[in-house]
Amino acid sequence: MIEYTVEKIIKQGELDMLRQEKLNYARRAAADGMVLLKNDNKTLPISTDLNVALFGTTSYRGFRMGWGSGDMMAQRTVQIYEGLEAVGYTLNADVKKVALEWVDAHAEEYKGYNRNWDKWTFRFNEFEISDELITKAAKDSDVAVITIGRCSGEAADLKNEEGFFKLHSEEIELIERVSKVFSKVVLLMNICGPLDLTPIEGLNIDSILDVSLCGEQLGNAVADIVSGKVNPSGRLSTTW
Repeated sequence: MIEYTVEKIIKQGELDMLRQEKLNYARRAAADGMVLLKNDNKTLPISTDLNVALFGTTSYRGFRMGWGSGDMMAQRTVQIYEGLEAVGYTLNADVKKVALEWVDAHAEEYKGYNRNWDKWTFRFNEFEISDELITKAAKDSDVAVITIGRCSGEAADLKNEEGFFKLHSEEIELIERVSKVFSKVVLLMNICGPLDLTPIEGLNIDSILDVSLCGEQLGNAVADIVSGKVNPSGRLSTTW
């Protein structure tokens, strides 16, 4: 009898190479599909020499996929803050500390299915941050990046309500507070479909990037676009 095992058919090194090849492909496909909705003053791409203040809970716990039949397996989701740091950005340490402490403190609320943050919730509450810290971050940083997120899945479409198709008051407040004190603001939208952005029209937002839901290479793909390594060549299927 012939024994067939993974080790005998494919050596571990070959498995690692195959895994990395697929990760590289997923990263490039995710970046290529992102849509640049706005880019005033050539704010994007951002030089990795600049300091970035990263706001929004979704920046630290993003949405990888939809849920239910809209989901697929993943070994580990690269978060947006991790991807930005990996390509060389220096993130404001004070804002990052507050964000990650909030995420850790509220993990049980969002653990959902298989203890993943990006399952079974439409949006995350925004972490609490003082005006003093935002103002200090504006003095220490060159540009602000804010991420807002939405997810949905099997038998659960976004409703025409606040926090679903419409921006939540927490999101509007955060964008207003940050845009008042930062000269350059980039909005990342880690979302499952279009949102009504009417409440933030006229605010100091230089660039808006539709990140969409782009799998476990989320953070790396975002970093490739923000840094200018990859051109955001995606297009919307309908006018937004």
